[in-house]
Amino acid sequence: MNNCWAKSSLALVIVTLALSLLGAHLMGQLHRCQIDFAGKNPAKWEEYYENSFGSDDPWPYTKGIEVLGRGMQEVKTWLPLASGVCFLIALFTG
Repeated sequence: MNNCWAKSSLALVIVTLALSLLGAHLMGQLHRCQIDFAGKNPAKWEEYYENSFGSDDPWPYTKGIEVLGRGMQEVKTWLPLASGVCFLIALFTG
């Protein structure tokens, strides 16, 4: 594989997979923290629920969950697309 576009395509696929796995792991940890908090503080959890009901508050998600979710959406959209573009360039130029 001497074509740099083909190598770039493969590298982007591998990076996408790695970031997806890392993101899934981190998302699981963040959700586990929320579940643990709910189990240890049911009264506080219910208070948060009542305060957020009917509002734009993303509860029970945290800021970290929201940011990671948006970031992973971008990763899962644009990196495979970039990989496909690199593949097509490699296919037609090399």
